[in-house]
Amino acid sequence: MLIDRRFVIAAPLALLATRAAGGPRRANWALIPGQTEVKFTYSLNGAPVTGRMAALSADLEINLDRLPQSSVEVVLDAAHADAGMPFARSAMLSEAVLDAARNPTITFVSTRVAGAPSAADVDGDLTMRGTTRPVTFGGRVNSAAGVDDLSQIVVTLNGGISRANFGSTGYADLVGDRVDFTVRARLRRV
Repeated sequence: MLIDRRFVIAAPLALLATRAAGGPRRANWALIPGQTEVKFTYSLNGAPVTGRMAALSADLEINLDRLPQSSVEVVLDAAHADAGMPFARSAMLSEAVLDAARNPTITFVSTRVAGAPSAADVDGDLTMRGTTRPVTFGGRVNSAAGVDDLSQIVVTLNGGISRANFGSTGYADLVGDRVDFTVRARLRRV
């Protein structure tokens, strides 16, 4: 199974940044509406194409004293994803690719969080097209408001998956198997 270990969903990085800045030992984080961007890049006839998908929700609990007790749950809006090319959108949402009519969301639920102040690994279950597979993600975090102000953070995430591992095999003669992600999420402490 092809899974890039550097793709992240926000919580572990927020956790590490908060600890490094001497912030609260435990905090919950919420997405700031309209300030999260999920881009995905795939190969169409050998050329890279970048699309976008909205994050519907994120439930992030960060426990700085017991990092393994931290948790992440993120839901993405597959049904309204933008394929990056107008003619490709209906094919992407079709039963052969995302099957968005029956599976309108993509979810990630963490099963383990570990790491260090500069980076973290989050193991979890990714569900796409009704298929759940274990994945590991990683990434980095920055303060959105200033070095010592962690009331808002920006998490930048990168990585990739094999779409075939989730049953998304449609248009294999035109579309490559690997899908790379870039996620930029702005969160506020709640």
